[in-house]
Formats: sequence, structure tokens, C-alpha cells
Amino acid sequence: MILGLASPFVILMLYAVTPPAGYDIRREIRALLRVVALLWLAATLLVPVAVVWLTTRRHRSPLGLEVPNRRPDTPTETRRIRLGCTVALLGLVVIAIAIPGNVHGPRWEMYAAGDIRTLISGQESFRSANGRGYGTLECLAEPPTCLPGYSGPTFLDPKLLKPQRHLYVFTFHAGPAVPVGAKDAPYPGARLLSRYAYSAVPTDTDYVQTSLCGDDTGRICRAEPGAELKVTDARCPDPCDLLR
Repeated sequence: MILGLASPFVILMLYAVTPPAGYDIRREIRALLRVVALLWLAATLLVPVAVVWLTTRRHRSPLGLEVPNRRPDTPTETRRIRLGCTVALLGLVVIAIAIPGNVHGPRWEMYAAGDIRTLISGQESFRSANGRGYGTLECLAEPPTCLPGYSGPTFLDPKLLKPQRHLYVFTFHAGPAVPVGAKDAPYPGARLLSRYAYSAVPTDTDYVQTSLCGDDTGRICRAEPGAELKVTDARCPDPCDLLR
């Protein structure tokens, strides 16, 4: 109870203290809240298990499981066993639901890499369709805007036009343009690119620390946790740590 009464004052003190320049005090608050949440979730399991153990200690069955030739003496003990096991099971469900998905860094990295692979695949299909080069994100989502006369399917889900998703900020790096009006172009006047790169930088390094990059070579590079991944002239760093 004392800790509970003191918590608001501790948080207020954290806000009141002037942090050094460039220091984000919100990280400390988030870390504190995560610890409190995990302790509460642990209590949802440990408290009912302790109740069951205290109820059934004579039967040497901490979870209320039946031991040969030994059963609870009264219906009240049986009800307590069932109640304790039920609460413990509900605690597991609460943990599965309540723990935020954004604490799992590898999961978000996998999602970001999947979006980069989707773009690379779309770019290759787009290049096969026009026979010359690549396009911007808007071009892949709406091909007629850069391929005059095109009436086929699109090459990119418009949802991927949103720059911020999966705890990452995605950036499209356009390379040099393919000369307009080339004789062998199936779509005269098409606005195409000779190469491109697509990078993903974490928005919150508390949860995700790895930057990613994909380009027209088909590779996906990943930076070391916390390191900057530089894109130069629409090319991912070379050499790079390839994402398998």
C-alpha cells in the first residue's frame, strides 16, 4: 500500500526533474511501467497458485491434481482447488493478451523485411511489364500515372504507401531516370528509374534497433543494432550484412 501511495509522487518527480539536453525521460517512464506491468502479470499467476498450494499441501499436489488414494477432505477444498486453477489459467490468458506486441523486436523486423521483399517483387514485375526500368511507390500503386496507356493490374498494395508502420519509417530512394522516349520502350513517355533503394529505420529504439535496406539487386541488408544504415545514390551499403 505504501508503494502504491508513493508511485504517483515518484512519477511526478520524474517529470519535474529537468533532464540533460538530448535525454528522453519518457524512456525511463516506459521502462518503469513495463516493470510494474510484468510484476502485476506475474502476480496473477503466483497468487492463485500459492492459494492452491496452501489448500492442497496435505495432498502434495500444488496444482490440485489428484494423487492416488488422497483426495481433498471437504467440498470447500475442492472448490478452492478448482477456483485457483481457473484463476491461474485466466492469468495466462491475460498475459498473452496484455503484453504488448511491440516488445518483440524480431517480430517487427520480420514485418519490415516482408514489406521490403514485397516491394522488390513488385518492382521486378513492373520492370518485366514495361521492359525498361523501375518505378516510384506511387507509380507501382497506380501504374497509369507513369506508364501512359497501361491498363493491367497494379504492382503494389496502396497500404504500403504509408511511410510509418511496424515501428519503422520507410523511405523510397529513387535512382537516375531512364531516358524518356526510347525507341524500344513499349510505353512511350514512361517515367522510369534505372535503380532504387528502399530503407526502413526504427522509430523507437526501445523496441527495435535494426535498420534495413533493399534495392534493385534483390538483396536486403541489415545494420548492426543501433548503427546507422546509409543509402548512397539509391544503393544499399556495399558490402552489407545480408538478411537471410
